[in-house]
Amino acid sequence: MHTSRQQNATVDDAVTTVPPSSYIFLLRRLPPCGGGTEAQALTVVQSMDRMGYPARLLGGDVAANRVCRVPLSVYLPDSDVRVLGTLLFHVNLFIFLEKHRDRICGMCTFFLNETTIAAALWCRLRRKCLLFKVSGSGETGDFSRRNRSIRAGVAWRLVRKTAAAMVAVSHELVTEASRLGVPAVKVPNGIDTARFSPCTPAEPRPGSDAQRALCVGRLAPEKRFDRVISAIQALPDIHLTLVGTGPEEERLRNHAAACPAADRITFVGRCDDVLAHYRNTDVVIVSSDAEGLSNVMLEAMACGVPVITTPVSGAADAVTPENGIITSDFSETDLRRALTEFFARSQEQREAMGRHARETVVTRFDIANVAREYHTLFEGNIS
Repeated sequence: MHTSRQQNATVDDAVTTVPPSSYIFLLRRLPPCGGGTEAQALTVVQSMDRMGYPARLLGGDVAANRVCRVPLSVYLPDSDVRVLGTLLFHVNLFIFLEKHRDRICGMCTFFLNETTIAAALWCRLRRKCLLFKVSGSGETGDFSRRNRSIRAGVAWRLVRKTAAAMVAVSHELVTEASRLGVPAVKVPNGIDTARFSPCTPAEPRPGSDAQRALCVGRLAPEKRFDRVISAIQALPDIHLTLVGTGPEEERLRNHAAACPAADRITFVGRCDDVLAHYRNTDVVIVSSDAEGLSNVMLEAMACGVPVITTPVSGAADAVTPENGIITSDFSETDLRRALTEFFARSQEQREAMGRHARETVVTRFDIANVAREYHTLFEGNIS
């Protein structure tokens, strides 16, 4: 159990929060800031630490993080003022890394930005193991972004020269890397299958005659929740719940309010624990235009809930006809077809899909297995 001091770790008690032989996962924005990448990094760190592999998240101390500290995290001075914050954080990052260089065995970094540049330079200087986790796919992914700015280009070149391994979460990303002549190691996202689990017999899923669909995630353009709202207009029995906040929230609320299905659409807003929502739905919809490997998809499946997903990166790694549906394209029409097909199945058939979904995640995406893979990668590349 973590003490309250650990839960409120700051740079002032970094000596105690970074034990010897630690692995650092570096993200300037720590949970609850950010999205799936940040949440997954925290899950990996927590699992590694439980298994006896000392690991810590390292990031910036911005206003949003002061509201909710997360365990196993070290917060460096930062600012929400863009230029000031960038300078303040990276100066303190270098000071911190130098101060604790004998305690740090390796580092994993994310995104083609100035933080990755700093991490790569320090790892080259101190001959530390660097892992780089590739984010996203297609037009919004790192492979596409590497040529869109000087910053991303510099980060990409440094990562290619310095990283002991590039980590890709899906077969599609490994293939994309191979086309660029970049070897990548597939390590999927992992799920805490003890936490994300189906209702127990003593705690049955609430019954309802309604056909319940759920979307979870940051309300951002690439998630395309507008597509789901439009798709259910011609499906009068479906009730849709959207969990999350983000820059698209106002537009999505206006879109929902203006359509005939307005009374069948519920916006929950921010929710720190979505478990109850997973357990109270028939199907989870992943409608994104781009993903690496959707955490929401895996969380839902771990809870015994079938998933309907667009053909984004990672979908084919987890979803089969036995546990869900992958749409043939990204259209509203095909999403509506998939929903119609799913709810045409009997309750028994849908429950069987949920059981297969759970089995898939427990077997192939359990966080303990993923944590071991990161540990093996670090250990195999420590000089």
